[in-house]
Amino acid sequence: NCRNLVIIIGKTISQKLLTSIPKQILDKKLDLKRWQIGEIASKIGQLYYHYYLRTSDVTYLMESYSFYRAIHSRAYYNKAAKEEKPDIMIKKLRYYARFIVVCVLLQKTDTLSGLVTELTNCVDEYVEHYEIKEGGEWQIVLREIHSFLTADNLLQISKDDGRMVVAENRLKPQTIPIIGGSFGTNLKLTDVIIVGNCSKQVKFSELTIDMYRMLQAVEYVSSKFDSTTSEIVTKNDTDIEEKETETVEDTKSNKPKNPHKYLLLHPEDLIPFSRKPMFIIIESDNGLAFSNFPQLFGQPLVCLMSPSTVPVAISEKSHLSGNFFTMFLHCPLMGFCYICEISEIPHNLWEKCQTLLQNIWRIIATNITNCPTLGL
Repeated sequence: NCRNLVIIIGKTISQKLLTSIPKQILDKKLDLKRWQIGEIASKIGQLYYHYYLRTSDVTYLMESYSFYRAIHSRAYYNKAAKEEKPDIMIKKLRYYARFIVVCVLLQKTDTLSGLVTELTNCVDEYVEHYEIKEGGEWQIVLREIHSFLTADNLLQISKDDGRMVVAENRLKPQTIPIIGGSFGTNLKLTDVIIVGNCSKQVKFSELTIDMYRMLQAVEYVSSKFDSTTSEIVTKNDTDIEEKETETVEDTKSNKPKNPHKYLLLHPEDLIPFSRKPMFIIIESDNGLAFSNFPQLFGQPLVCLMSPSTVPVAISEKSHLSGNFFTMFLHCPLMGFCYICEISEIPHNLWEKCQTLLQNIWRIIATNITNCPTLGL
């Protein structure tokens, strides 16, 4: 059955291999319906998504996207409603929700708008076909998606021809400060703990808007990574390409590995991690409580706390737009525009401001490196 087939091929199958299997083999030899093929591909896409959550490797996220996009382009779930089984329609709705999560994380705005419209139509079809009152939890999912996308679209970057540019905020070699001829400092970020405790903040899936922004702020991608392109670069493709194009300079750069991320832990769980040097960022109106964080193991501790008070006009909108301190950490220029009520900025001005910010990062990185109390 489908479950056994996923277990057998789940570790090695690629999107190209799955879609290259002749239709007659899938339909006749294995006796699979199209929605079942879609379910197999969806499970593998979800598997890659969980690999991404475990490793922070964005290429796994691209692999997940490639499977979900293949399901969409081949319309595997198009006739799900004709099966007269509500559980099959639920599988279709879950597929759409998972595809949207991946597109949000990859900032594929062009794809997102169409998917949200299609999911809305599917929910309406589900409610009407099976006479379910108000659509229950799926109406809530739709509201969460719309609220999340609104919060993620606070600033538009426009080119001269009217096209909008998507700002990518993940770390790349060209955005990491160069000190003494090498990228970054002697610091190595190995683990990241993201604690979300904003129950009323806009969220989608398991992520609040603040957690979503911080995820990107600590993820490293190669200089070739471009989530906005329509071309899919998978994990295997990236490994091969890097081996073929590796240079002496690339070798010296010592590309950092992405840190492990842990979501939704209780703040008291941070204490065991203080056995090693630790950097804590607190976004809270009670952040000063961390100023007395116990240093039980005598290791260096840096605690960056948000202000205890902010202008009312900003704090009142934090549940809709996210906390502004986290917004600045995620993208300082976007945070600056937000508090200045600027919703659109020309692309050339954006690039000039980003250059100024890079100079600031270099100064900060130099000061951290030269700080005697950190023992670097």
